[in-house]
Amino acid sequence: MSDQHREEQEMEAEALEAIFDTAFEIHSSEQPFVWAVKLVPVDCGGDADEEETANHVMVKLIATIPSAYPEENLPQLDLEILKGLSEDNKKELLQLANEEAEANEGMGSIYAVCEAVREWLADNNVKGLDDASMHAQMISKARGTISTIESQKKKEDMLSAYHTLGFVHDRSAYAFLLCPAWHYSSLRRGCHDTRFLVVSIPLWCWGVGEQ
Repeated sequence: MSDQHREEQEMEAEALEAIFDTAFEIHSSEQPFVWAVKLVPVDCGGDADEEETANHVMVKLIATIPSAYPEENLPQLDLEILKGLSEDNKKELLQLANEEAEANEGMGSIYAVCEAVREWLADNNVKGLDDASMHAQMISKARGTISTIESQKKKEDMLSAYHTLGFVHDRSAYAFLLCPAWHYSSLRRGCHDTRFLVVSIPLWCWGVGEQ
């Protein structure tokens, strides 16, 4: 590492400390430098209680600074989830951070990366992002329950149609619902009941569609 690179990196660290105050940390003062910045959607001026209440999502950006940064190398970035985010959110944010670093290649980029991440946090400052997988499972279960109820309702409506047409005591109505092929075999044996043909054939088609 040249003296020029080191000087540029130290100046950038000083600027970041001035901007982020105690949210900026130097994890390693030896090469390669490692810097960390705590990022929140809402800056509460250092009030920890207010910060915890106002911010539902938080991360810490960790940047490992290569010796030839910024002229020749990009920073190596990582994220630590502090509050409210899932692993999928972390992947999305890390991709955003790396893209911002690439967009600022050749110059000090950590502040720009921090701002891009902070803006994403501000746009997604809601509770429950870390429960994304559980939420998806609940939605899937609810849809399955609705589908079962709708399917049962269809069968009840069809049975009601049988009753309306006079099949009150005809076991074939109930047998069909259990095994549509049973009625098909009855047709082949010569069943010519008009009511049977009117109701059973549409029912058989409906049964196939349900499978």
